[in-house]
Amino acid sequence: MTTQIPASRFTDHTVTGTPAQLANLLANHTAAGTLVAATAPRPTAAGTCRIILRLRDTASARSVGVTCRNRRIRRIVALGATAAGVATGVLAAVAYLLGQLIEFITAHAATIGGVALVLAVIAALAADTRNRRHCPGC
Repeated sequence: MTTQIPASRFTDHTVTGTPAQLANLLANHTAAGTLVAATAPRPTAAGTCRIILRLRDTASARSVGVTCRNRRIRRIVALGATAAGVATGVLAAVAYLLGQLIEFITAHAATIGGVALVLAVIAALAADTRNRRHCPGC
């Protein structure tokens, strides 16, 4: 008993590549059971060959993904996925930059502390002399 597959379940592909690449492609599709037919290789100008493959569409290739007939639900799902991707990217960027800031502070802690100490001393001296006169007679 033989089962016939409708013609719409086949797709034709024109492939160009080196003979080794084409042999690998044919071997992979033969092993996967999707190769229906192939033409003889025809040489091209660039030292490559061209073949036409007829491949069988598998049911698993068509059922990869969620099918939904309602456009509004598809739009909501697409927007939700996009928003989640953007939020994940922003959080990853913030985490990376925060890590870089912490690494910078720990690597330069002595310099940052010294500059802070000098600024604190200058601020303390400026605060003490702000309300005083520069000489006792003024």
